[in-house]
Amino acid sequence: MRNIAILVAETAVVEAVADPRYMFLAVNEFLRNKGAQPAFDVQLVGLDKEVKLADGLFLHSC
Repeated sequence: MRNIAILVAETAVVEAVADPRYMFLAVNEFLRNKGAQPAFDVQLVGLDKEVKLADGLFLHSC
């Protein structure tokens, strides 16, 4: 299994975080449906425990 860390910066665009995360998780789901083990361990990381994106419209806890 590969470890994937996606950096969630204060100035990040939501899609820059959500889209890559979705892609890795979708591959894991595809593999599970085929009876295989997930390929990726996806973690979101940031400097603070909570990061507000899009001027506070989205809040993510890392």
